[in-house]
Amino acid sequence: MTCRITNTEPRIFTIDLIREIEEYQKFKNVFEFFKGLEKEISKCPLIQNLIEASKTSRAFRYDLKSNYIQIDSHLDSILFSLLSEANKFLCGESKAEEFQKNAGKLLDIDPKYVDPKSLTISIPEIVVKDLTVDNFKEIKWVHDSYSDVLKYIKGFENIVLSSPNVKKAIAEIDSEYYSRAEFSIKKDFWIRSSGELLRLLRNSLGLATSYLKSIEKIDGFINTKMTTEDFINQLGAILGLDPKKINIFKDDEDNESFIIYRNM
Repeated sequence: MTCRITNTEPRIFTIDLIREIEEYQKFKNVFEFFKGLEKEISKCPLIQNLIEASKTSRAFRYDLKSNYIQIDSHLDSILFSLLSEANKFLCGESKAEEFQKNAGKLLDIDPKYVDPKSLTISIPEIVVKDLTVDNFKEIKWVHDSYSDVLKYIKGFENIVLSSPNVKKAIAEIDSEYYSRAEFSIKKDFWIRSSGELLRLLRNSLGLATSYLKSIEKIDGFINTKMTTEDFINQLGAILGLDPKKINIFKDDEDNESFIIYRNM
């Protein structure tokens, strides 16, 4: 086994270093035929987030001089897989449609932006928006995992977004260096987020899901059932709200649903 010795500080990965990673040298033909590949994929919020994450990563790749490049392991996996898919297509080992679909999935973009015929990946600038009541439902993981909460507890997004703790978390997100961006169900924009904001949203949505299971509005097992009073008290604690100002009652127009609101 060969032991490599490096005397230089590791370089933190930036997109222009992609061609200097030793392991990626097997894909020289990809860089040759897919013109401007680095510039285009760097427009993806997913890639941007993972490049930012590389600053604190403990994973490394060697460069061509056997020095370290510090790179997030998930980013490394995506880039290696993308280059592999492009190489398979160029070598005739996969069809154009297959490459287009797989590249889009890896980068979390619409596959239409991948054009195998012209050997280009042309990604428009993807907008990253602030979280609002209007786009709350469009966060992909909210849409996929918590649609029951928004269906049965009307006004839930209003009380969450107007709460002191969530407002504070949103205000503390640096618009240029946000720590993460959430996938939108619409591929043309992402939603700016942070670790703290994500924690508050998941905790409040998870609590609401447990409450709906407790009152048997939706199916699912829970260890301890909660009353409406339990739900209001715990939601207030998460969001920084006075539980006495949170009201929840049956919707007269829809017997299946509840309405939740906050007294100002």
